[in-house]
Amino acid sequence: MPDLIYTQGTVSVSAGGTVVTGVDTLWSNLRAYDSISIDGGPPIVIEAVTDVTHLVIAPWQGGAKTNVTYRAYMVSPLRFEGGQQAADVARLVAALNKDGFFHFVSDDEAAPDPSLGDEGQFALQVSTGKMWVKTTGAWVFYGTYKSYSAPRPWDSVTQFNPFDVVTLNGSAYVAKQTSVNQAPPNATYWTLLVSKGDTGIQGPVGPGYGGSSPTNMSIVGAGNTINFNTQPGMAYGVGSRVRLVAISATQNYMEGRVTAYTSSSMAVLVDRAIGSGTFSSWSLSIAGESGSGDMLRSLNLSDLTNISTALTNLGISSFIKTLLDDADGPTAWSTLGSATNNAANGYFKLPSGVIVQYGSVTQPSGVADSSVTFPTSFPNAARSLVTVPIYNNVGPNEVVLCNASGVTVSAFSIRCRYISGTGGPVPTSAMTVNWIAIGY
Repeated sequence: MPDLIYTQGTVSVSAGGTVVTGVDTLWSNLRAYDSISIDGGPPIVIEAVTDVTHLVIAPWQGGAKTNVTYRAYMVSPLRFEGGQQAADVARLVAALNKDGFFHFVSDDEAAPDPSLGDEGQFALQVSTGKMWVKTTGAWVFYGTYKSYSAPRPWDSVTQFNPFDVVTLNGSAYVAKQTSVNQAPPNATYWTLLVSKGDTGIQGPVGPGYGGSSPTNMSIVGAGNTINFNTQPGMAYGVGSRVRLVAISATQNYMEGRVTAYTSSSMAVLVDRAIGSGTFSSWSLSIAGESGSGDMLRSLNLSDLTNISTALTNLGISSFIKTLLDDADGPTAWSTLGSATNNAANGYFKLPSGVIVQYGSVTQPSGVADSSVTFPTSFPNAARSLVTVPIYNNVGPNEVVLCNASGVTVSAFSIRCRYISGTGGPVPTSAMTVNWIAIGY
């Protein structure tokens, strides 16, 4: 019959307290409604088993007890329910029928309960891999048996547990105990598992690009093949693109596809060339494939195939494009919608439609009016007209006045009078009258 009394360790409880605290106890086998006798007192009911070192009871009626003996009686009704009993018996029989059945140790236990287990039986704590064997009535630590984790880089924030494997600076380490921010190879926490290997012997240098040529050559255009001397053993092959740059004038170069490369000579079919001249020292380099729409800075947009379309793509309007191709200012002035007549009686038309006209007329002596026809008719109206007489014989008390009248879009009349002192106006002598008119 199994022992139904448990006495391992000591207990403490405060006066009126409801928590019993054990020292060196393993109460994993106690259950609610078992009973406990503290320091020889009468048994009282255990209301709950919190963990392997704490029980809950009704308020303790005695005085405070510290580290005293106790007796726990496994008499809970739960132990005698038919279903529970049958399950426990089934597990027990199955375990007993297997050689080496493990007693499993919970995560909150530092070691197996000494009151449990049979001679030669093993105990296992799955979370840590620790193993014990029951020898002469006591659990003896047997060792830790846990597989290594998959390697991962060490960092300063992760908690690493025993048998975790980390890598650092090319070596691998296995954890000996739990740690945070304890970097390998700290021997307190880590064991070297695999050391970083030594640097291997430097292998032979492989072929590369680059090179030079002392061959005297002129810049040739696309479609021409150039042949020149260069270093052997480079990585160029038939079909590689290569650029030859004149070392003394690097803005001059040719590039194309290699058609032959044997020993110290190379042939290249040129498909692109910039600059001109003849040079005897060249630098070689690998070249990329030219794009289908590439442009060269040195050609200053002359390589555009359709300037009009390019301007449209830039958002330039059709009207502005007609200005950009004008050869000079007068032509651009005309494109803007202006017109000019530089005759003595002439005019100029502004892009806004305003027309400025000017001229002169000889006013005869006497009182007759002069009629003037505009060099060009105003399309809509004449808005302003000014006349200026040119008369050189005016004295200090004299004035000559000219007036415009009958102004239409195509003509007007001029009348001039002469006033001397306090007298009235009199006919004038012949004179020149300049005029200017503005309209639209």
